[in-house]
Amino acid sequence: MKRFYFILLALLTLTVQAATVKIGYTKTDGDLLWAYDGFGQPPMDMKMGAAIRITPEMYAPYIGATIKSIRVGWSNPDYSTPCTVFMRKELSSKDNILSGSGTLKFIDAGNFQGKYVTIPFDNPDGLTLTEDLGTFYVGYYAETVKQKTIALGTSYPSGQKGSTYVWGDLPENYDKDGNEVWEDHSSQAALCIDLLVEGTFTDKVQPISIINYPTMNGDEPDTGLLTIKNCGTNDVSKVTLEYQFGEETKNYTLNLNPTLKAGEQKRLSAPVWAMGDGTHQLRITKAGSKKNNIDTAIEYQTTLVPKEVSDKYTRTSLVEFYQSENSYYVPKYYTDIFLPGCEPYAEHLNVIGQHIDDQWELGDEDGIRLMLEMCDNDSSAVTIPAISVDRSANVQLIGMGESSKAPYHNLTTPQFAQYLYEPHLARPTFASINVESTVEGDKVMVTVSGNIADGILAPGKHLHLTATLVEDDVYTDSQQQDELGKGDYYHKDLQRICLTDKWGDEIPVESGDYSMTFTADLYPEEWNLQNMRVVAFVNRTPADGNMWHRDILNSASCPLTGGGEAGIHSLTAGQTQTAAPIYDLQGRRIDNVANASGVYIVNGKKMVRK
Repeated sequence: MKRFYFILLALLTLTVQAATVKIGYTKTDGDLLWAYDGFGQPPMDMKMGAAIRITPEMYAPYIGATIKSIRVGWSNPDYSTPCTVFMRKELSSKDNILSGSGTLKFIDAGNFQGKYVTIPFDNPDGLTLTEDLGTFYVGYYAETVKQKTIALGTSYPSGQKGSTYVWGDLPENYDKDGNEVWEDHSSQAALCIDLLVEGTFTDKVQPISIINYPTMNGDEPDTGLLTIKNCGTNDVSKVTLEYQFGEETKNYTLNLNPTLKAGEQKRLSAPVWAMGDGTHQLRITKAGSKKNNIDTAIEYQTTLVPKEVSDKYTRTSLVEFYQSENSYYVPKYYTDIFLPGCEPYAEHLNVIGQHIDDQWELGDEDGIRLMLEMCDNDSSAVTIPAISVDRSANVQLIGMGESSKAPYHNLTTPQFAQYLYEPHLARPTFASINVESTVEGDKVMVTVSGNIADGILAPGKHLHLTATLVEDDVYTDSQQQDELGKGDYYHKDLQRICLTDKWGDEIPVESGDYSMTFTADLYPEEWNLQNMRVVAFVNRTPADGNMWHRDILNSASCPLTGGGEAGIHSLTAGQTQTAAPIYDLQGRRIDNVANASGVYIVNGKKMVRK
């Protein structure tokens, strides 16, 4: 998602006047810096550089405008430092297109810990933005960065490529020819660096992004969260949206209340039409009653599920709970917060506990990679505990201010459960799923079958199937605990094995009946088979669409063995236990071993009673 934010510095009178806008990646509240220490401490007193990349797509709305100066976020309250600013075609080059000098100084802005400093380029005429200018870099050198200080102002991490380059005057940061070697830290944060340009811009409204549920029911549009920015110098009270899918188009006039002021960017609710399975384009054709002078189109992925189709299928959503053995907050959150909010919807949900950074990992760290890929590799968006529902965006919560690309709803409280679950439970589906398991000795065979409605998926498209083995009441003894966290904790819905790829295996049919079989080894000496079940779900993958189109269409579960209840019903009985359960080598729970001898499993470890 591109993040450009504009500050209007020139007032409009009866005639259109020139305005100043900024181009960059930073996230601001008004004109205040969102400070974020994304880079730790410099190793010594030294000269340091920071820069961002500006692409033709970023300045396309301002062709003909003039670059005048640069804005730099400075979050260090301890000192000021001289700096030089630059614009250059190659980041490692010493040849500047524009350059200037000034002083980076801290301006107290309360809780935001800093504010921007504007430094003009030496050439008063600046440089005109043209279509053939291409990609370039803007940045600065801080002449002295003191040891043990926070010197770089950064906005909340966006993970957007090109938003953060840093360099330090150290021997390892030069190549053999003496050229500077800059490091790309864009995955950690976005630098507070903006390019200021002056010009006259009229009737320019650009669509930035739209967040929507990928499956829709019937001919009526769903509601999406649309982000637009007014790149012009006149306020806009309405925009005309054009939706296109193949040869089919729809138009809708959206009234803006309040008015979208010049230089302003905002999120607003907008209709989203599904005209088929695949990529749709959305553009703004009119700003007010005049032709919009920006022809940029954004894309979204949507599947139309007619009501007569969805009525034939029953949907069970899937909750993925991300948990770490090393944090006692995970089981406490599960029992005290997550479970109470989940219980009213228990019969309509299945849960998988994706475990990360813990002793239960088997083979590759799929849980970590899955979590990072779901948030565009923005590691700052990974918070433990966290949950996602159906791997798709929750418009309501994002509308409340969530800005991460991840479909995570961290630390969701019971009060927000209905906003989290009900929209997902109401979504249509066009696929059914059933799962069965057979245990023979220390092996399990899992068969997953179902049906995919004909005529919904685009030709050549396939859904994917993910199947896992999960276990309840798994004791953990290695949490990082303080005085409040001491105690015994048991994890729920712990994923022991993923029988497929973490994104699922391709279902061999586009529509009609399907059946897929998987086998796996069991470890009854380590696992309590009576507490295990199979959870399977039909889903899309990142290859099927954009960030918001990794949805899960249906899920099912069954006990691993013949006893117990299927699905999420085990949640309702889940409470923190006070004593570790004891099992024999066949995985059977033993209630009394006081007078027995033999080998038992306690806390996942063998114990011998003679």
